[in-house]
Amino acid sequence: MGLSSYVKITQLKSTVMRTQIILVISMLLATLCIGQNKTQSEAITYDSTLASKLGADQFGMKEYVMVMLKKGPVTINDASEKNKIIKEHMKSVDDWTKEGKVVFSGPLVNGDDMQWMVVFEVKTTDEAQALINTDPGVTAGIFSTDMHLWYGPAALQEVSPLNKALEKKNFL
Repeated sequence: MGLSSYVKITQLKSTVMRTQIILVISMLLATLCIGQNKTQSEAITYDSTLASKLGADQFGMKEYVMVMLKKGPVTINDASEKNKIIKEHMKSVDDWTKEGKVVFSGPLVNGDDMQWMVVFEVKTTDEAQALINTDPGVTAGIFSTDMHLWYGPAALQEVSPLNKALEKKNFL
C-alpha cells in the first residue's frame, strides 16, 4: 500500500470516528434532557417562558457551535509544561462557561486524534473561532480545531450550572 492510500484510509477512519463520536454524544445529551425527574405517566407541558429564556425553537432546539480539539502539530514531551498548558486550557473553558459562552466541554476518553470537545453558546462560528484561537492549548499547537454547527436541545444550557452541584472536587 502506498503512502497516499494510507493517508486516505487514515483520513476516512478519522472522519468515521468523528461522526460516531458526534452521534453518540448527541444521543446521550438528548437522553439527558428528557425530563429525568418525571415519571412516564407524568405529562411534560410546554413552558413558553423557559423556551424563550433559552432561545428554543418550536422543537425545543437551537444551534450551537461544537468544536472538536484534535492533536495539534506540536508535541510537548515535558510533562510539567504540558500539564501547565492543559490547566490553562481548562481555566479558559471554565471562564467561558462562567461567561455563558460554553454549554459543556470535556476530554474524550480514548479519542486518539480527537482530544477534547467544547460546545459553544455563541451566535456564529466566527465568534467560536475567535474564542478558541485564544485557548492556550491551541496557541501552543498541541490542539488543532474542527468546528461544526450543531442543532441540539436548548435545555443543554441548564446542564453546566446543575453539574456544579455534583462537583465534589474542581479540576482547577
